[in-house]
Amino acid sequence: MLSINSLLALREADSAKIEEFTEMLKQMGLMSLGNDVSEIYSQPRISAYASRLGLEPGFAIDLRTIDPDDGKPWDFDIKTKREKARNKIRKETPKTFNVVPNVHSI
Repeated sequence: MLSINSLLALREADSAKIEEFTEMLKQMGLMSLGNDVSEIYSQPRISAYASRLGLEPGFAIDLRTIDPDDGKPWDFDIKTKREKARNKIRKETPKTFNVVPNVHSI
């Protein structure tokens, strides 16, 4: 069994051991089996960095990001996009949800 200290000492070549440790944390409920980090009103920043920390990256929804279903931006002025975003949040239930307010409107 791996300890935290031994995990920190692992090199990139030891990815199998990292996977083993990650799987153990998931089984113990200490790590999510799905979406760990998502963000809204933000381009992928924190969610993009999540995998480096052993977390499962989720979605990033912003006017500058594209909805993969229709190839259009996540424009919340459009009611169907707002509803779709709400449903996505409910369905994926990220453990950490980062909301970055629009500072230009303040």
